[in-house]
Amino acid sequence: NLIVGIRADMDALPIQELGKYPYTSVNSGVAHMCGHDGHMATLLAAADILFRNQSKIPSNKAVRLIFQPSEESDHGAEIMVNEGALKDVNEVYAMHCWPIKLGTISVRKEGAMTTGMVRFRIDIKGKGSHGAYPELGHDPITAMCQTHCALHTILSRTISGYDMGVCTIGEMHAGNAENVIPDSASMGGSIRTENIKVEEEIKKAMDQIVENIPKAFGCKGTIDYCEITPAVINSKEPAGYLREAVASVIGEDNLAENPMRASEDFSYMSTIVSGAFMLVGHTKPGLSLIHISDPTRPERISSAVFF
Repeated sequence: NLIVGIRADMDALPIQELGKYPYTSVNSGVAHMCGHDGHMATLLAAADILFRNQSKIPSNKAVRLIFQPSEESDHGAEIMVNEGALKDVNEVYAMHCWPIKLGTISVRKEGAMTTGMVRFRIDIKGKGSHGAYPELGHDPITAMCQTHCALHTILSRTISGYDMGVCTIGEMHAGNAENVIPDSASMGGSIRTENIKVEEEIKKAMDQIVENIPKAFGCKGTIDYCEITPAVINSKEPAGYLREAVASVIGEDNLAENPMRASEDFSYMSTIVSGAFMLVGHTKPGLSLIHISDPTRPERISSAVFF
C-alpha cells in the first residue's frame, strides 16, 4: 500500500491590505500576503481532480490532502505531525508560490530547498544618565550599535563562502526621550542557514560578540535564541518523481533547481516522511517584492490573481 500526502498551508499575516479588489481581504488587519490563499486554492483544485479521477487510482494507493494552519506561527506542521496527520503516509509533497518567473517551477534534485530559521533577542544593560553628562553613565545605545555592526561581519569573516547563511536584525529598541541615555537597549532578528553546523558556528560567533562588545562600553550583553524551524530537505527519490511530473507539464526548460532563503515549517513533515518541496513561479518580469500591502503597487505579489 502507498499513501501520498499533499500539504497546503492556510494562515494569513497581520498586515492591513489596502485597496478594493475582488481578492482584497475582508478581515481588517489580516491578509494573505504570503500566497497561502493560492496554496489552498491549488490543493482544493487537486482534490477536485483526484475525486473526478478516483477510478484511475489503484486500490492499494491513496492520497491524503493535508490542510495545515499556523505555518506562519505556532509550529502548525509539527502539531499536525504529533496529532497523526502523517500516520501511514509514505511520501509527502508541498509547494509555495514564489517570486520567480511566471510559468517556471523550481525543485531541487536533493538537499535543502529552504533555510532553517532561528530567532534571537539581544538585551544590553548599561547605566542611564542625562544626555548632557554621558560620562556619568554607560550608553547601551552605543554598545548596541557597535554590536549590530560586528554581527554583520560573521558571515564574511567567520563562515565559509561556500556555506549559506543570513543574519538579519529586524528590530531595535532603546529609550523614550531625546535627552536621556537609557539604562538598557535591545534588538531582535533571525538566523537562516541550510544546515545545523553553520547555524551553530554563527551562534558561537554571536555569543562572543554579544558578550564582549558591550563590555567594552561598560555594559552587559545577553542573547536568547528561539528555534523556529529546520530547513526543508528534498529527498532524492520523491524529488525525482516531482521533477518528472513537473517537466511533463511545463517542459524541462521551465524547470529550475533554485532553493529559497526563506523558511517553511513543512520541514517538520519532510524530516518524518520522505518528501519534496517545490516553488511555483508567479511573477512577471521586473516584479519581485513580497509582503506588499498595497495592491495598487505593481511589485505586490497577490497569489489570488494567479491561482
